[in-house]
Amino acid sequence: MPSILCVGGDAELLETRAAVLRETGAEVQWTLNSKALAAIESQSFDLVVLCHSVKQDEAKQLFEAAHRRQATSQVLRLARASCW
Repeated sequence: MPSILCVGGDAELLETRAAVLRETGAEVQWTLNSKALAAIESQSFDLVVLCHSVKQDEAKQLFEAAHRRQATSQVLRLARASCW
């Protein structure tokens, strides 16, 4: 079963994202930005989903930590959509 970690600054949004992703059959956890590095350093994830609220420097740090822990880990960084 794939493991997914959702990271961001809004607990309600993270819980909703996690619930949607659980529908795929994956084991899904979520954590706030402040606790993300500890989560990634203590457990391997197949996919780490970074919310748009994760700052660029934090995203880079989490990306590197995820790959140190598990080289095949994928990191997806979400971005806000622009309206025209």
